[in-house]
Amino acid sequence: MFNLFSTQTNKATIGETLVTVKVGFSKYSASWFDSDFKLATQINSKKERNFKLPEESKLKFKQVQRYEIFYRKFYHKRIQQQIKTPVHPDYGEFKRFCATVLSQRLFHILKTALPQLITGRKELTINLNATNKYLENNLATHVYSNSTDNVIEMEFSGSAMTGRIYFLWLYAHKVDVSFLERTLTHELEHHLEHRKGMYLKEEETLKNIAEFMQLNPEAWKGSFPALFEVLCNLYAEGIATFVENRKANEVEIDFKQIQKLKQLLNKLSSLEKKSDAEKLVEKEFRFTVESGEYYLGRLMCYFIGLSILKQKQTEVMILSQGKLKLPFVELGLFLEKYGLVKLESLDEATFKETYAKLSQIKHHREFITMYTKACQELGLKDSLRIVDTKFYHKLLNNAAGSYKHCREVVMG
Repeated sequence: MFNLFSTQTNKATIGETLVTVKVGFSKYSASWFDSDFKLATQINSKKERNFKLPEESKLKFKQVQRYEIFYRKFYHKRIQQQIKTPVHPDYGEFKRFCATVLSQRLFHILKTALPQLITGRKELTINLNATNKYLENNLATHVYSNSTDNVIEMEFSGSAMTGRIYFLWLYAHKVDVSFLERTLTHELEHHLEHRKGMYLKEEETLKNIAEFMQLNPEAWKGSFPALFEVLCNLYAEGIATFVENRKANEVEIDFKQIQKLKQLLNKLSSLEKKSDAEKLVEKEFRFTVESGEYYLGRLMCYFIGLSILKQKQTEVMILSQGKLKLPFVELGLFLEKYGLVKLESLDEATFKETYAKLSQIKHHREFITMYTKACQELGLKDSLRIVDTKFYHKLLNNAAGSYKHCREVVMG
């Protein structure tokens, strides 16, 4: 529920759709704002990044990413110079400024990156709640339980609004547009997946898994539910991260990191205890574009895009090891030789074609099958693949003993 006195509303007509953005602050109080602003000031006043936080702050901001909200290396020197002249943060100004900036970014995303959210609709309302909770390591989250075809509800870290929008504007006179568009686009993509019924299917499947394991406690390893969620996220988080980073100039492929994550998946699939599996996922599969299923899923989307690009041209641009155009037929050998490479991002037309193809997927198995086919078309051997059907079956066999049996339970 929105408190009218704590809500900032902005409207815009995009095409034939009236878009209303309501940014609510009832869950992010003035006292939280003051506390966050003081911490941002403290962090950016230091010359060195790794200083010792007060004990209270350690508890409140114990996650590494929490620190990243307030410390922006690119603007640090500029902020240090300006911070010597004290400013007087105003909670009312903070709310108005953040609501305006976030609304502008949302309008821009609907016009450019995700117009399908408004196509065929007369009205669309986006409810964006600032919150003082940490959102389980995320700076924003899509609240699918309160979202409908014409209403999108999201939560956005109030700390991020303070540190990455208001504080940055006051001291550096900048708005981190890239961060905002990537974060908001990621969550809006989740809304599209939710409206396709993806999450409902996953929830039903997890319920089936739980019921089966309760009736047959010795049949599968305790790791199966956690493993299944990670595999689902390869597509759900992978496509969202792929769309989020559509404007990046390059894609870094680190096979050392990929092999590490594959080994962790293998380990996960073999754990007997559910609690051990959950601890492993929490520790090793983090919510960032550089690690976990977010990273693997994004790269799988990219390789699907490369297979589409290959149908239109014979070469791919390499941005590391010397800028060069590499024939697609040599891509596998090149990746195997160097291990850590940077490739040019997909051009706009190929991205749109790839995204349209990915958007037709209704289950993570379809995604893995599509990725496997892309690897075959690109001539990538098993050691250069991420999660193809062969590795997918191996993981499920480890956890359930039989992929065929597992599929019967999962599919119902």
